[in-house]
Amino acid sequence: MWKARPDEKPAPGPATPAITPSTVASSSAAPRPVALRPSENFRSEMAHIGKSVLIKGELSGSEDLYLDGEVEGSVELKNHSLTVGPHGRVRANIHAREVVVH
Repeated sequence: MWKARPDEKPAPGPATPAITPSTVASSSAAPRPVALRPSENFRSEMAHIGKSVLIKGELSGSEDLYLDGEVEGSVELKNHSLTVGPHGRVRANIHAREVVVH
């Protein structure tokens, strides 16, 4: 590291705003965090089939599925849900925990 010479002034650094009591939020005004409980209906993994995709045959999986495309054949999602989006078309036998049609 270098040392400044006695005849040189140090370069000014970035100005930092002073913190005054009026700018600091009190701890009583801060919102309390809400504990999130895992729900049986909450699943973090969901597959998505876009509206330009056409599947003919057997479709199976071990996660929830959002379908906006087209499926002909069978859909096997035993313990998972199938959500058919507004552009989805299904001509298939479906075995799923839950089916939601938009």
